[in-house]
Amino acid sequence: MAPESYLGFSILPKGSLNQKSEFEFSFYTLEQSGILLLANPGTKYDYEAVFLNDGKIVYVFNAGTGSLTITTPKTYNDGKWHLVRIVRAKTDGFLYVEDQLITQSKAGGTASTVNNLSMVYFGGYPADALVSDKIPKSKQVGLKGGMRGFKSFSTAIIPFEEVGITKAYDGLSLKEGVSFGKNGGYAAKEKSFKVGLNFKIALDVRAANKSGYIFFVSGTSVASDFVSLQINADGDIEASCNNGGGKFTVTVKLPTTNICDGDFHSILLVKNGKDLTLTIDGTSATTTSKGSSSSAETTSPLYFGGIPEDFPQRPTDYTPFSGCLTTVYVADKAVDLTSSDVVFGGSTMRGCAE
Repeated sequence: MAPESYLGFSILPKGSLNQKSEFEFSFYTLEQSGILLLANPGTKYDYEAVFLNDGKIVYVFNAGTGSLTITTPKTYNDGKWHLVRIVRAKTDGFLYVEDQLITQSKAGGTASTVNNLSMVYFGGYPADALVSDKIPKSKQVGLKGGMRGFKSFSTAIIPFEEVGITKAYDGLSLKEGVSFGKNGGYAAKEKSFKVGLNFKIALDVRAANKSGYIFFVSGTSVASDFVSLQINADGDIEASCNNGGGKFTVTVKLPTTNICDGDFHSILLVKNGKDLTLTIDGTSATTTSKGSSSSAETTSPLYFGGIPEDFPQRPTDYTPFSGCLTTVYVADKAVDLTSSDVVFGGSTMRGCAE
């Protein structure tokens, strides 16, 4: 789930896939787009690739004088594992899903050899890889999901290069959640949000690390008002606020449970003027600001799971959250972090494992 993540396999001996190829793999995702397989060519005329277009699986190749495109009639971005196999025999192409032949077709032109294939990448590709124009620019993105079971001609293949790879889940059964990778990311909701006098946020958190910012909203100046929620270096949950009279903080220690125990923990943060109350799995603590102001004049988006690197008000003690956020409510209204108006950055993807 890193911004650039992929598995690389070398094609040996050279030229062995010129006239025929066969690859098999499984994947899951909730995203609409993503590269599944890219055979890196030496030129833009010969290529072979599998990618997602609006959730449908698309298989393309060109032997130099004519392209072939096969698209599944249904979508497969449902968060479940799906088995894919592609077969190329000269200009004939075959696409199988779940061991069922979806369709077969023939490329145009007279050439029958896909030349100069030197590498095969799964799930993404390096920045210097040559990508065919046949894949729309908006679809030339790394897969945010999981992959496994890589085979060529029914034989398991071993990657020689792994970049930004983490352990896959057993699918993404919690479709309303958002996962954040170890390299950091964020989900931004609303263009501008004012906390004001009273504020309330509730969410369920499953953490992979004992530190990281879960939620943040602030003003525009360096010493601006803000509200934040984070896991501190001790693994405790900490909420902070500044109404304009200085930062005040409340912390809840989990008495017997490690925040990284693999379970979801329910967090409720309530700001009532100068009072800040934090509740974790039923354990509460309250603090009161000593300043005179009661209203937090924030203007930034609501940031979940992290804060953009170029955001001027990002705290100096910032560390990204790694794990899953789900069941989010702001002011008692459900917030869908998977909706199209949410802006994602970094190692972030829709869906969580149970």
